Amino acid sequence: MFTNKDLKILGLSASENEILKALQKKPYSPSFLAEIIKLPRTTVTFLLNKLKERGLIEKSKVGKRFFYKTVAKTELSYILRKISNHLDPNAALFEITVGKRQSEIEIYKGKEKMKEAFHKVLKVNRGNRVYGLQGNKSIEKSLNKIEWDFIYKYHNTLKKKGIIMEGISGENSLKMFEGMSNKQLKSHLERLTVIYLAPDEFFDFDLDILVFQNIVMMINYDEETILLIKDSKIQETMQKIIAFMETHSRKIDLNTYLRDLINKRI
Repeated sequence: MFTNKDLKILGLSASENEILKALQKKPYSPSFLAEIIKLPRTTVTFLLNKLKERGLIEKSKVGKRFFYKTVAKTELSYILRKISNHLDPNAALFEITVGKRQSEIEIYKGKEKMKEAFHKVLKVNRGNRVYGLQGNKSIEKSLNKIEWDFIYKYHNTLKKKGIIMEGISGENSLKMFEGMSNKQLKSHLERLTVIYLAPDEFFDFDLDILVFQNIVMMINYDEETILLIKDSKIQETMQKIIAFMETHSRKIDLNTYLRDLINKRI
């Protein structure tokens, strides 16, 4: 049985809590469940799929109909223990409801899980922008944590998809390119970028922030952790903060800078 403490740990919405409470009593089909909790069947089906993805309920077929039930107590205890101890880096660990809005927070820990999070950027539609802030201290750490084979493929996909990367970093960040090989520089070359440079004193931190779709992604290379927040209001606010900062920063043509750097070596 789900206790109130369990439900609090799971961070579910009010509607999801109602569904779990109903399914604790007996298995239900989406249609019957919709009648019981007084929600549209489409909404119930959507929420059932979310709960199933998190491993909280099971789906089974009886005849031509599908029924849902809560997982066994041992499985539930395992899920709750993982969430409580933050041991599941690839799941939505928290789901917070504020008024009528829902926010999801996901944690990705370790280099391989970080790569999974980075691939979410590649789902942005062609011609759309990904906004960012890059701390001066995080630049070198990112190159030490993520191998170049992954970076090459990632940059190529960004180019093919026509995703525009727009962001701000410190003036000192350009020195990073001076230590790169020509192959590494060419990987950065011809990407669709809009780059601004700000005084280093404001970018003396070791965190990267990416803003896209309804997502704010905070990247800590030092601890090999990505915190991903899905909330349209937070995303909109961060995007406007970045836009404001751009008005007080210096815009550069990164592709021209990289070409000049490569030509100087010839």
